[in-house]
Amino acid sequence: MRNWNLPLLIGLLASVPMYIALCYFTVRTDFYQVLFLYLGLFGLSYLIYQCANSEKEVKLAAVGGILFRVLILFSFPNLSDDIYRFYWDGLLIINDIAPFQYLPSEILAALPEMGNAQGISPKLFSSLNSQEYYTIYPPVCQWIFATAASIFPQSIGGATVVMKLFLLFFEIGSILVLHALSKVMDYDAKLTLLYALNPLVIVELVGNVHFESAMIFFLLTGIYLLLKNKWKLSALAIAFSICSKLLPLMLLPFFIRRLGWKKSLMYFSIVGIATLLMFAPFLNASIVQNFADSIGLYFGKFEFNASAYHLIYKAGEWFTGEPFYAFASRIGAITTFLYILFMAYREPDLSHDSLLRQLVGAMGIYFLFTSTVHPWYLATLVALAAYSCFRFPMLWSALIVFTYATYMQQPYQQIFWINGLEYILVIAYLFYENYQYLKHTALRKLKRKHLEQECGLNDTPAKSKAPVCSQC
Repeated sequence: MRNWNLPLLIGLLASVPMYIALCYFTVRTDFYQVLFLYLGLFGLSYLIYQCANSEKEVKLAAVGGILFRVLILFSFPNLSDDIYRFYWDGLLIINDIAPFQYLPSEILAALPEMGNAQGISPKLFSSLNSQEYYTIYPPVCQWIFATAASIFPQSIGGATVVMKLFLLFFEIGSILVLHALSKVMDYDAKLTLLYALNPLVIVELVGNVHFESAMIFFLLTGIYLLLKNKWKLSALAIAFSICSKLLPLMLLPFFIRRLGWKKSLMYFSIVGIATLLMFAPFLNASIVQNFADSIGLYFGKFEFNASAYHLIYKAGEWFTGEPFYAFASRIGAITTFLYILFMAYREPDLSHDSLLRQLVGAMGIYFLFTSTVHPWYLATLVALAAYSCFRFPMLWSALIVFTYATYMQQPYQQIFWINGLEYILVIAYLFYENYQYLKHTALRKLKRKHLEQECGLNDTPAKSKAPVCSQC
């Protein structure tokens, strides 16, 4: 037993029944059960992370994270009802109906005239959470929906397992790419565990079937290839990421100075052409309009776990007596856009560390100003933060679990003091981390100045995180 890390093994083994209980025997209305199991898993993941010190132990912990995902492959996503829309879209495609062209309510009204429509039924329609909205899921998602529906046109349970298998492969790929990034960036591979073991990532992506998993894999791959100077392949990977979820579009300005204007134009051309080719099978004039309308409605009408957005529209409502949803949405979009442009233009250095730091900052600002922040949205932030100096996304991924209190009552009602406390703690920790980073940066500059002036060291190795002098 001397060769075994007992606390590590205990953490891994104790996590198994808790993942089973959370994903197989818990529904989102059981708030206290959700909270107990989630926070228990976060505690165990912290124990595992702290105990995994050797290379062998890190690999064991990473394999454990993958096995936790395998363990919940056959659970039905009881903490989210998005699966019904995914299956609905897949059924439309296999019935030769463009998923972006018709509202679910229009399909239901036309159902008697459609004859033998595989799988589409009033019962499935009744489970949709967006019956009066066009779909907003891009082509990569639609292909997976269609694959799952074509294999199981009469079984949503079977189709769910197929979708989860795709997401499992994406998750394994993300963990491997993060490990590869540790070598490129000269970081400890143990930091991969911040993503591989995060309970929110495991449960919300594979357990509850959310396609941020695909976006994260392609985004990380694109970043890795960019850092390896394989920018053409990077552009293709980023296009696939955008065609999984549109979010990576806002990160592209940070690539311009790293590539230079000439390469940037070619890079964005590849991204644009590849994206259009993937959207092409679904495109026509009405579909483009429907897709844009749904995106606009999503950001202008829905609200869940919002922070600055909520304060802005409430302030407007207080002054005018009318809801200011659209105005708050525009303010958030403009603020995020200007922040990204400013930081991309004024980025003080173009190091690998700075790239991930800027991407985390951009996504953090976006989530602070957007109208909807579901728990699974934070998985992207967790992945990008693993090799940055920021750890606030890890804290946020634990605190956001408290938003499941929304589902305790019927109809669902957000508890705004919980949302407020969540953001106060996250923002306070973000300010603390930023203060520590600025302090550390100032000390490094002083040390570098000392080395250059007193020790005669004018150059340092490219990969060195700080100057080194044998005399100091």
